[in-house]
Amino acid sequence: MSSLSEHRDQLTQFQALFPSYSGAYGSFHITETNAETGKKNGVAQTIRGPAPISAWDQHLAGGPKGLGTIPLLDDGVSVTWAAIDIDDTQIDHTMLDAKVRELDLPLVVCRSKSGGAHCYLFLVTPLPAKNVVEALKNWSAALGYPGVEIFPKQTHREGDE
Repeated sequence: MSSLSEHRDQLTQFQALFPSYSGAYGSFHITETNAETGKKNGVAQTIRGPAPISAWDQHLAGGPKGLGTIPLLDDGVSVTWAAIDIDDTQIDHTMLDAKVRELDLPLVVCRSKSGGAHCYLFLVTPLPAKNVVEALKNWSAALGYPGVEIFPKQTHREGDE
């Protein structure tokens, strides 16, 4: 069992992977799981202000509330991470990862809470969201999943142009 200090260090490291908009975050409270598809359903809401440590902690612990941070940074035009969201609960994560490697894409494949896949892009320096979104749309099509959700959803924040 890890100490509280180690837990906080791990949480801080995880937060550092996902620098996000400080003005709001999403919360998703899981209410049920579809028996046929395995997809988790629930209630989503946007909460103003930065995500509290408790929201990060509960999300990572697998609690009933998921955390959705907004990749578009406070400057309103750039990101340091992005994701392809594949909501196929029957997806073969190993095969998807093999395809990512075959195409030499800079993506990290993870199982999502719903059982689908998230393909994350992590950047060393911020890039314009419009360029990143365009690349992820091309890559998702190359992986065989055209038209899936891409995060960030916006390439600029209204009023930040």
